[in-house]
Amino acid sequence: MLSAQIRPQKHASIEEPGKGELVRKAAYDVNCWKCGREIEIEERVGFREHCPGCDRALHACANCRFYDPAYNNQCRETQAERVVDKERPNFCEFFAPSSATKAKISSHEAGMRAKLDELFKKKP
Repeated sequence: MLSAQIRPQKHASIEEPGKGELVRKAAYDVNCWKCGREIEIEERVGFREHCPGCDRALHACANCRFYDPAYNNQCRETQAERVVDKERPNFCEFFAPSSATKAKISSHEAGMRAKLDELFKKKP
C-alpha cells in the first residue's frame, strides 16, 4: 500500500453512461515527464500507457515520484530493482506517478541558477 506522501492525486469525476445516471469513478491526474501534458488515468498507470501528446511511456522511471538522479540507481525506493533506461516503459512494482514535470523542474532550476550567477558575479 502506498503511503499518503506518495499516493497520486485522486479526484472523482462524474460521467453519464446513457440512461442519465450519474456515476462516480476514481481518476488520477498524471503529468507526462516529457511534454508536461496533464493526463487523467482511471485506475492506475498501466505498463503500456503512453502520452497522447508525445507518445512517450507513462509507466517509466522518469515519470515516477521515486525518480531522483541524486540517489543510488536514480531511485529513492531502496527495494526497487535497477532500471537502466529511465525513459522506457518498465515493470517496476513500486511505480507511483509523479505530478511534477521536467519542464517545471528545469524552469525552477534555471531561475535558481540565475540567482546564483547574480550572487557570485565578479565585480569589475
